Amino acid sequence: MPMPLKVRVATANCGNDGPGLSALRQIQQLLATDDLDCLVLSGQELDCKAFMSQFNQLFSDSPYLLVELGWMHTHTKLAHMFDRNTGIGCFLIAKRGIDIELLETIKSRRSEVRHFTDRYNKGGLISKFRVTHHGQSYVYHHISAHLDSHQP
Repeated sequence: MPMPLKVRVATANCGNDGPGLSALRQIQQLLATDDLDCLVLSGQELDCKAFMSQFNQLFSDSPYLLVELGWMHTHTKLAHMFDRNTGIGCFLIAKRGIDIELLETIKSRRSEVRHFTDRYNKGGLISKFRVTHHGQSYVYHHISAHLDSHQP
């Protein structure tokens, strides 16, 4: 009988950058030490391009690949209003050969119309996806969020 899927979940507030090489090295070590099949990583204030660059730098010869499960642009600084690289994201770091199917992505904001306010930048992202491994199928609903500390 095949082993169940080994999964971990992490979240990072990236301050308009990637998670950083140090954090990704720790993730790399966790993947190896626990022989994980995948790790779900949520990011807020995550620069998607920086993250992919950092990931590729460390994982280029790795048995793991990076899969985007959901993305929602937000901006916390004026410079990020137009580049569309920074936001709330959900990514899966998975062993090669594991089948991943994105089923649905739901975006939720405090406001869709006020692009220049915190109301637009706060909210969440629900990523529904299926992972198939050794003939077993697992469906996940994962929430990535950037909460508003000044509002209920």
